[in-house]
Amino acid sequence: MLAFPNSYVRDIAGGGAASELEKAGVLHRSGQISHDEYVALKARILA
Repeated sequence: MLAFPNSYVRDIAGGGAASELEKAGVLHRSGQISHDEYVALKARILA
């Protein structure tokens, strides 16, 4: 069985960092997550 990093699988499936950042931005702008939560989520996505 081949093992691929999660980031590779997300990129191939269309759920890469850019997509995740966009989703986080939508949540932040809509008030569903706080600024601090957004910053933490953004850091985790980009790590």
